[in-house]
Amino acid sequence: MKILRYALALSVLFAVFSARPGLASAATYKDPLALVQSYFFALKTGDTAALSSMIKGKLKESRGQVLHGRPGYGRFLRDYYKDARLEAVDIEYLGPDEAKGTLSVLQGMERVKFRLLLGYSEEDGWQIIEELLQ
Repeated sequence: MKILRYALALSVLFAVFSARPGLASAATYKDPLALVQSYFFALKTGDTAALSSMIKGKLKESRGQVLHGRPGYGRFLRDYYKDARLEAVDIEYLGPDEAKGTLSVLQGMERVKFRLLLGYSEEDGWQIIEELLQ
């Protein structure tokens, strides 16, 4: 029984750490679900390089300075999201190259929803192009 628990714990840890965007921050996401999940893990780990690689367009223009210009921003994100738990992810396809991703995150006793507009291109794969207001 202990061996089974140990093996299960190792497989969960392997899955979590192999999916961390920092390990492959230049990843091309062929699946919008993987992109949205990786976005959460990048926030949680403070991986600003991964966050920067997941966004494009006007969102990149507006967030690029914060992601690259503030050395302590990664630490701020890690501290802010350290107790956050990803509860659910929903992907709604709006067309063949456009989708809306919704993350439900539990942070303490508060449930926060992130709504992201995603775009797809053969060159870049799925990327976040806009954060939608609640």
